[in-house]
Amino acid sequence: MHGLTNGQLSSHSFVRSALLVAACILGVGLVLLPVALKQGGSGSVLGLMTAGTVCLVAAIMAEAFGCLLTRTGPPLAALLVSTAVRFAPPLLVCFYLAATGASGRQHLAFVCYLLAFYLTTLAVETWLAVTRVSRKAPNQNVIGR
Repeated sequence: MHGLTNGQLSSHSFVRSALLVAACILGVGLVLLPVALKQGGSGSVLGLMTAGTVCLVAAIMAEAFGCLLTRTGPPLAALLVSTAVRFAPPLLVCFYLAATGASGRQHLAFVCYLLAFYLTTLAVETWLAVTRVSRKAPNQNVIGR
């Protein structure tokens, strides 16, 4: 019976975590919207939405891997895998921009949007990972080891 309840709680936990990450992305997007309205090219509103979408998809995938791996393996491995999954898409977008020979000034606003969204998801998902691990093993004495 505990296994059924545990799986149900982790499913609800993932949905809540994904909604929290989406709300934070939306909040940062609203804060950056006045800047995007004044920009052109990749720094425009479309660039802001693209950067937000890239980071949101990466964050939700990272949260899914984090929830899954925390249940089945060590928490540090879950944290490392989710960090790599969250970090890869924005890094690949920046790598693509650099590989195409684009000017740094031309895409500076877009890269800053990616950085703002990435740092937001980093903070939120770190907090979620710490609470997930503390819920998993509340009676273990970590200091005494």
